[in-house]
Amino acid sequence: MSVNKDLKKDSWKAYWDTGATESCLGGQGGYSGIIKETWLAFFESFEDTSMSLLDVATGSGAIANIALEARKNCKAETKILGIDASSITSDRKTTDNVSFELRGDSPVESFQFEENEFNVITSQYGIEYSDWSKAIARISNLLASAGRGLFVCHTQNSFVKQRVQLQLNQAKEIKQSKIFNLAQDFVKVILRGTSDIKSHKAFDNADRRLRSAFTKLNKKLESDNDNILLAETLKALDMFLAQMNKFGPKVTLERLENAEQALQFNIIRLKDFLDSILSDESQKALIECLKNNQLEIVSIKELEQNAHNVGTAIEFKKVV
Repeated sequence: MSVNKDLKKDSWKAYWDTGATESCLGGQGGYSGIIKETWLAFFESFEDTSMSLLDVATGSGAIANIALEARKNCKAETKILGIDASSITSDRKTTDNVSFELRGDSPVESFQFEENEFNVITSQYGIEYSDWSKAIARISNLLASAGRGLFVCHTQNSFVKQRVQLQLNQAKEIKQSKIFNLAQDFVKVILRGTSDIKSHKAFDNADRRLRSAFTKLNKKLESDNDNILLAETLKALDMFLAQMNKFGPKVTLERLENAEQALQFNIIRLKDFLDSILSDESQKALIECLKNNQLEIVSIKELEQNAHNVGTAIEFKKVV
């Protein structure tokens, strides 16, 4: 079943609002290892020359910030602009020779800016989500003559794909258990009151069904203690219900509804992630699209960390 663009956009906003600094596994320390090394080497290759950088699908600005780190001792002018289609939190800072900005609600396909304005355009796990024919044509227009670019993309054999698929399966299992619905039903019975025999019976039924669901999920967790999402979900549900006397059933119901929505957003985001991963054929199509828009391929490298593939780095430059 297809998901409309607004829901996808909302799911990514909810994700970035958690403070995540990576687009795939929710890390909050920024990219490291071979990914960070690749980006630092790329940005440092510009040495002490001016840079006007556009980072596409910037998310929380992880790559924009690596560029800032690489240029910290550079005296030449540095302009960094990160854009994202989702409603990310904007950020802006300036010093004597550096301007830095993150801007949301700015899909690259329709991004309005002066042509040939940037001499560097980048994207980390981002260009895959765009409409290539429009996005790359726009990137070519925005990139100055002899300007350079680097995309790091997920591929079918990426270790990250395996991890995300596991996360998606875990999230779907929690949804299918209906644990949130049962918890909400339980709280709704309490909200209606238990002043007669009928309402007491409704309470007992709701309580029994909820306890049964908890028991099944806890048994599953015992056999799969690496299921972090399930562990966190059960812990949160326990806390919400334990704090009902403190916050009241109405607030508890709202907390449960918000948690269920967060789970649904997580499923939508993970599915969007997997749908956007490049197959061998789509990677070839992306490369051809670059070539057809005056963007010459400089290099294509598979990135590996701890013997695992973590993506493909495609470097290009604009030719006239």
